[in-house]
Amino acid sequence: MTQQDQIPRGIAIHEAGHAVSRWYTGTYFDLVVVRSPREQQEGPFIDDSGKSYDGGGFVLASRRYRSRYLLSGKTVRAIDMKPNSVIDPSDKNEILRPARERVQCEIEIMHDFAGPIAHAKYAHKSMIYMMFHGGYYDYMNACSLVDDYCRIKEERKSMMDRLEKQTRNIFRKPGVWNAVEALATALQEKRYIEWEEAVDIISMHTGEKDRPFDVVWPEHLKG
Repeated sequence: MTQQDQIPRGIAIHEAGHAVSRWYTGTYFDLVVVRSPREQQEGPFIDDSGKSYDGGGFVLASRRYRSRYLLSGKTVRAIDMKPNSVIDPSDKNEILRPARERVQCEIEIMHDFAGPIAHAKYAHKSMIYMMFHGGYYDYMNACSLVDDYCRIKEERKSMMDRLEKQTRNIFRKPGVWNAVEALATALQEKRYIEWEEAVDIISMHTGEKDRPFDVVWPEHLKG
């Protein structure tokens, strides 16, 4: 097998990072895929619905499940959600969002960060370096989601820094980085892995099949 046909370790780690973050937050996916340089040259990956995917890999978000941690009903301060942050909906000076939408948005930002953070950890580079060397789409998507909630530069930076820190903390949990490495190895061998197999690989290293989401969300807002 030539180098053009092999899956670079960094790409496998990157996509495994995305996948493990989804497992950790209870956000199901159907498939995680990695592609060799030759496969990328031959054209995009086309899924069953006809949607195309470019690049060295991706996680196909599930259409069958919704996150078990979507919230419902309450309205919270969109700029900086903290415990007891439910505010008066009549306050026209605040950007208001349902808590469910806010939490799901922050989870998606963490998923965007997870690939570049895992790749950076493996390559011993900064996350900013990896954002522009294989993670540009992830970075731009995260920025777009943050912009939906924060209009002031300082608030945007605060939100990005907080979610980056939370994402890094996922990989510091017992067994989680070993799970990323193992999933990356399996991806290099198989090229794609479905949810059930990914969970089996992850649970071998973490001891958990069904990870409860417990990063920082306020207890009174959990689903």
